[in-house]
Amino acid sequence: MAITITTCVHCTPDIDRRLTAMRIPHTKSQHRGKTTFSLNIASQPSTWDDRNRSLTATCWRGMEFTYHQAVRNGNKLACSSAR
Repeated sequence: MAITITTCVHCTPDIDRRLTAMRIPHTKSQHRGKTTFSLNIASQPSTWDDRNRSLTATCWRGMEFTYHQAVRNGNKLACSSAR
């Protein structure tokens, strides 16, 4: 399943460091001061909401940013400054 994480200039280095440290293969692109990381995860839960208790869904809901609040929409995650 493809996941996209969009970050502002403040959150980008932190997310890049985390993905690299965890050795998660990802691509990075920039557009108008926002950086988008694209990565794939092995499995896809049927729903991402609170009713799904799978490990993947729980990890997805638990992802946070250091400087801004996380905003989720389907398989997209963004810091509140980069929406």
